[in-house]
Amino acid sequence: MESTPPSEQLRAAERGEAAPYIRFPPTPWWYSPVVGAWAAAFVGTFAWWLGGVAAGAAVAFVTVTAGLAVYERRYAVAAARVRERLR
Repeated sequence: MESTPPSEQLRAAERGEAAPYIRFPPTPWWYSPVVGAWAAAFVGTFAWWLGGVAAGAAVAFVTVTAGLAVYERRYAVAAARVRERLR
């Protein structure tokens, strides 16, 4: 009967914990613009009393689309680093 060293057991546990977060298909190219358009429509619907629908929708679209694009890129880089570390 073989015994697995604690360091290997810890490594296996870390791999198992991280697997759901680092093994995912890439986000489609259209995801950020679609969510940005959804946010623009949502904000435009309720921002008419602040400064106009067009202004609110444009700001929401640009902000959400850019924010999602940056987030997706950073998440992909972080997941790649974790995958590399857990090999």
